[in-house]
Amino acid sequence: MSEDGTTIGDLQPEAGSGGGLWRLPVLALGGALLVGGAVNAFVNRPAPDHRPALREAAQQLSREDFRGAISTLNKRVFPYLAEDQLSTELAAEYHLLLGRALVGGQGELDVRVSENDQNVVAQYLQAERLGVVLDTADQARLADAYIALGRFDDAERRVDLLPETDQPTRERLIRNLVEARLDIGQPRRIEALEFLSGALTDPKMSEEHRLWSLARQAEVRLALGFPDETVNQLLRELPLLQQSDPEALAELYLWLGRAYFELDALREADRHLARADSEGALAPSDPRRAMARLYLARSAARQATDQLELEAARDRFAALVDTAGGTPAYLHALLGLGDMEAALGEGRAAIEAYGALVEEVELRKRAFEELPIDSEGIAQSLVARYQESAGVGDSSTALEYASLAGDLFTLDEMPPTVIEALGGAHEARAEALLGDRDQGLRLRDLNDIDPGRLQQIKRHLIQAAGFFRTHADRYILDEYDVYADSLWRAAGLYDRAGDTRATVTTLTEFTEAIRDDARRAEGRFILAQAQQSLGQYGVAAELYRGLIADRASNARDGVGVWADRSHVPLAQSLLLDGDSANDTEAEDMLLAALDGRRGGPDRAEYRDALFELGRVFDRSGRHDLAIERLTELLERAPEDPRALAVKYRLADNYRRLADQIEERLPETMRQSQVRALKVDRVAYLNRAIEMFEDVRDGLGAKQAALRTALEDVQLRNAYFYLGDCAFDLGEHERAIAFYSASRNRYPRDPAVLVALIQIVNAYVAMGDLRSARTANVRARDFYASLPDDVWDDPNLPMGRREWERWLDSSAKLYEGLASAG
Repeated sequence: MSEDGTTIGDLQPEAGSGGGLWRLPVLALGGALLVGGAVNAFVNRPAPDHRPALREAAQQLSREDFRGAISTLNKRVFPYLAEDQLSTELAAEYHLLLGRALVGGQGELDVRVSENDQNVVAQYLQAERLGVVLDTADQARLADAYIALGRFDDAERRVDLLPETDQPTRERLIRNLVEARLDIGQPRRIEALEFLSGALTDPKMSEEHRLWSLARQAEVRLALGFPDETVNQLLRELPLLQQSDPEALAELYLWLGRAYFELDALREADRHLARADSEGALAPSDPRRAMARLYLARSAARQATDQLELEAARDRFAALVDTAGGTPAYLHALLGLGDMEAALGEGRAAIEAYGALVEEVELRKRAFEELPIDSEGIAQSLVARYQESAGVGDSSTALEYASLAGDLFTLDEMPPTVIEALGGAHEARAEALLGDRDQGLRLRDLNDIDPGRLQQIKRHLIQAAGFFRTHADRYILDEYDVYADSLWRAAGLYDRAGDTRATVTTLTEFTEAIRDDARRAEGRFILAQAQQSLGQYGVAAELYRGLIADRASNARDGVGVWADRSHVPLAQSLLLDGDSANDTEAEDMLLAALDGRRGGPDRAEYRDALFELGRVFDRSGRHDLAIERLTELLERAPEDPRALAVKYRLADNYRRLADQIEERLPETMRQSQVRALKVDRVAYLNRAIEMFEDVRDGLGAKQAALRTALEDVQLRNAYFYLGDCAFDLGEHERAIAFYSASRNRYPRDPAVLVALIQIVNAYVAMGDLRSARTANVRARDFYASLPDDVWDDPNLPMGRREWERWLDSSAKLYEGLASAG
């Protein structure tokens, strides 16, 4: 605020018809936006003499009262300038003074605002248009404003106007120009190089500035990939500079050594880098000395041919990590240390070095600091380490390297090579956790893995799938084959992990987008399976039908095997779709799968058809046919993963077939037939007991966490059905033993009521009414303890028959007790 209360920044000058005049009001930007021109109420009256105001502003500038000068010019001169009441001479002086005041005010604030620099340029140019010849200081101020605005060509023209007698100012501006161009990066390096080359031809250049210019020229040439030119230039210049400042010479040796390093002339590189690192040249804390030591370490690493030389290079990097903190060499030293530890086989030490590097990069990114190292370069090294570890089967270390590479980026920024490495690393880790098992199996097919490990495997598979899905997206427009391969890989991983919805989404994209890929038929088949598992039986059936139709019309290559494999799951879908009208078609399709036209009985499809036919005949009450098909399956494939499920179904069908015989016995038939049926019934019940025992023992030996819900039901029912079969054989003591075992195994399960009731029935049948009464009280108490809704479970082994038996036994029991007095 000026002495009279006016805030600097009240008004923003605007170029108008008067030529560079500034009229529009604006807001101050944090107090950093200076103003050239303010509009006050102006009353028509004779114009006063403005020279005193201009002299006062000049005096304020000499005292470095820049805000006061701006206020004086705004309030006491600008209103008349706006009304064209100033002479050309005075207007020119006004613009010149205002330009100087704006430069000084901005310098005083120590904040660079482009609007201020634009205003400085406008004021100086207007002063020139009105006849002012800018002196050296004003030309320099104008050049500085141009540099700040990125108008480098205009700045160069102003530098050229400076008199040769003011070499320090010229050299200062040249430095500012070069550094500003280099700050922008690659697009301006060529310009900076050309400008430096021209500036170096100045015979009056000071030695200090020449040394600086040569260093910058070497820096730019190396950044542009011209090490040969760098070496040639420095070799020509250095012999003439040996009496120069040791510090500046050390920097030139640094650049010369780096150039030789880029040319792989390592002996020469070491010699010149050692000169840069020599005592007395650069201070121990000088970042340039740290950089010289970094390249000496890199050269040692590149030349290492044995363990000792690798260790020596590693030690150089380690020493640099300890001493170079806060310099640009520090992050590079950590990278070199990680590389060396990995080369020495010190995986854990390498991970620690890389981890420290990635952590430091993340910290600096969060602080919006400029990084002296390229994240892509770090990632490239980490991906190489990942590949090395993966190549020797070390999936855990490989995953650590890939994860560190991923930590350097957001997912949107991540290079495709890192995404692919992460996908491969998670997939390899899942395979390692699977151990010696078939690597292609879906997780739902694995029954012998600890649940905690199974969850780890699933997590890795899903993460791998997600990365390959992202990898596919990166190539969707540019590389069709890479897109197809990664999309296919993602779909397979989702399928193995059991993420069915993701499998459907990914395979739908694959089968719709990839039309000429040999894997498309397989993709359609897996997609149909996924839809079937989601209960989308109609959608699945259409996919299976499409494969079968393509096979029939020879429409697509490679569809044959998948069409053959579609018959059984198509039948399954038709049986499960709730439409009984197509069940006969499903049965015919299963029978056709066994007719030999699609191959022999060793096919997996043949075994699947046997299994499904057993289920079809079971559900339709054709237990003899179910037994025939399931027995064939068990004989052909005793090691089939479904063997216990097949035995359960066989046992249950034998049990039900025995029940059917019992229901038929009262019918009129010859005694020989009755005897034969009774023999069959006993045989069936004994066979059922044998198989239920196999199921009980086999499923009971599995860890509870590894059993499926269906297996839990089958195990429970096997316990109870063993008692039923023994009871139906009239072996009541054996039945009581079986029922007691089931009660002990499932003490609070509602199905225990079946066991308790049957124990009552067995004692009644044996005539042991006292034991029957005790058992009956126990059954009634247990029944009373259960809520009514438990009987809604369709999987309970208790139906109308069991309730009838309890009713009959209860009646017999109390009749017997009553007659006994």
